Amino acid sequence: MSIPTVTAASVADQDRLVDTLMLAFSADPFARFMGPDAPRYRASRGIFDAMASASLAADGAWLGHTAEGFCGSASLWFPPGTAPPDEAMLAAVVEAVPEDRLENVGQVFEAMESYHPHEPHWYLALLGADAHFQGQGLGAALLKHTLRICDEAGEVAYLESSNPRNISIYERHGFEITGEIRIGDCPVITPMLRQAQ
Repeated sequence: MSIPTVTAASVADQDRLVDTLMLAFSADPFARFMGPDAPRYRASRGIFDAMASASLAADGAWLGHTAEGFCGSASLWFPPGTAPPDEAMLAAVVEAVPEDRLENVGQVFEAMESYHPHEPHWYLALLGADAHFQGQGLGAALLKHTLRICDEAGEVAYLESSNPRNISIYERHGFEITGEIRIGDCPVITPMLRQAQ
């Protein structure tokens, strides 16, 4: 089996980051709740763009590559002392999400914020692999890369899983479930925390 490689993303990689993540999240329950059909999902690009831009500025964005050099996965982290862009995210969400779902989506984001650790932590906002490259270890390589940084610094990592299928993957990497977010008819979101190891 070929070994994936991980590279730090630069501002020049923003479109590649966003394209990869949009492919990765095209079947994600919460992403598709916000963008239920193709035009709405395409409109959600602004959400991915806002997150990618802020993660790049925080030096928290990485790309996963196959042995052949194809970019097949991406992750957006926010290191301690940094955070997702609230105003840019809100504007992108309002523009993309159907009006009848906005209130519930807003409540989900508020609930997510309440689960963030109070101590300095690494926040994994988005991690995904293009469906064409899934099963090749690209996502795991990205996860291991940043968790190594967390462990060396003795810092915790936090995420919210928007897909129940991914919970066991995160648990294998040391994350533990810290709650469950259920708002209206939104898909369940699962906050997870990992202590430094």
